[in-house]
Amino acid sequence: MKVLLVASSLPELEGIICPHTHVVGVGKLQAALHAYRAIESEKPDLVVCVGTARALDPSLHIGDIVTATSVWQHDVDLTRFGLLAGELPNGRGGVVGEIACNPFPGLPAGRCASGDVFVTRPYQESHPQLSGSLFCDMESYGVAYAAKELDTDIMVVRSISDDSCGRRAKRYPEFIRKANEQLDHLLSHIAE
Repeated sequence: MKVLLVASSLPELEGIICPHTHVVGVGKLQAALHAYRAIESEKPDLVVCVGTARALDPSLHIGDIVTATSVWQHDVDLTRFGLLAGELPNGRGGVVGEIACNPFPGLPAGRCASGDVFVTRPYQESHPQLSGSLFCDMESYGVAYAAKELDTDIMVVRSISDDSCGRRAKRYPEFIRKANEQLDHLLSHIAE
């Protein structure tokens, strides 16, 4: 199986052995554009989006590895126009909303809330729609959207860098090195 591994930054890929990697940048728009180009060029069977995430579920701890069953845009709200939170018209007479993902077996799994907002504790507390999600990030929706448009399977596997109370990894370079070692071990079972 040909796997394309994508992340928002080079440090999130360092030490993970995969022959096909691509940096997609920070945020949904950059992630969608760069992921689309990489998927179109590489033609993988599976795209795996890795990196860091904030826990929304209080049972998660810094360093936990999580996976998404689906991704949705927490920063989109057109409910006053009859759409669900996270849905947008797709320009083709339909709606694009939550996107299903292939979860990695054996990891804590749930919805990933993706948005162009750095979620802090006050933001989380003032946005109750986040309560149904396990974790959040800024790129997974963009990557998943690109994969869906190109009929490619998507998996999201993230390391928790911030817990639901807002505590962060103390020494980020050491944290990301250890997280990438864990991700490399997990992903070695699926990459060619």
